[in-house]
Amino acid sequence: MSNVEYLPKHHQRYSLRELPSAAKKTLKGFLDTFIHLLSIQKKPLPAAKDLPYDDKCPPSLDSEQAKLCKDIFDQTQKRADKIQGKAEKYSGFIPVVLSLALGTLSIVIREPGLPNSYRSVCIWVACLGCTALLLAFFGCLRCLRVQTVDEPYVGAVIDTDKHEVRKFDSAFIPFSYLSCALRNGAQIDEMADYLRATEFLFFIGVVTIIVGSLPLLFLIKPSEPKTPQVAIQNVEEIKAAISEGFTANLALLNSLDARMRLLEAHKTLAPARPHKKTPAPHACDCSRESK
Repeated sequence: MSNVEYLPKHHQRYSLRELPSAAKKTLKGFLDTFIHLLSIQKKPLPAAKDLPYDDKCPPSLDSEQAKLCKDIFDQTQKRADKIQGKAEKYSGFIPVVLSLALGTLSIVIREPGLPNSYRSVCIWVACLGCTALLLAFFGCLRCLRVQTVDEPYVGAVIDTDKHEVRKFDSAFIPFSYLSCALRNGAQIDEMADYLRATEFLFFIGVVTIIVGSLPLLFLIKPSEPKTPQVAIQNVEEIKAAISEGFTANLALLNSLDARMRLLEAHKTLAPARPHKKTPAPHACDCSRESK
């Protein structure tokens, strides 16, 4: 026997006859996740069976089994962290894509050269894409809202019912890790459903927006700079107003020229007035005044 027989086989492709059934399954799964996203959830029901643990007769576990229980708990926590990390990334991507979609929608509404048929279709497609993105963001919020922090706490040391410290039991801590892992697993499955719905809606929103905005590359033509053109009306009235203004300015210039000539003639005809000189004080007078 060769080692190849122990390896798992690759995924088999669907044939053409099986494609309709595969599409139906995919559509049904999407509808289930979409309904689960919008529905109001009740409190989870308790498990049908509890773990086989009894305080009076605790089972015996060796160190390897106890370590395995702790590893199972750690694996559930890692899975929860991965799902929360994906949800946080989607919550950051979705607003960016939504803002781009709204910008494209504003261009479609304001562009005057687009045909009305394409404008109406593009508006409906953009509204569908924006709605899908908003629902995807809502799925991210519901995914992040699920609380999965369930781990051994005070009850692992103190019996809250009896208000006593528990006796040391090597099997109680591993079983508490297993019970926490099981409860976290149910909550993580709910988070995975919300994240799956978010991925579906995000894909639908992005595809619809891209398909709706691709024709804009061919319909919108680059606008050329246009020189401002002023429509001139009533040319005869404009000419008459210009001529009237010109004659008025000419008359004003003639009047100013005549006044300047009169001033120059008046200066030439008027005699020059002699300047009176004040006599200097005499020396004798100064001596008399000093005396």
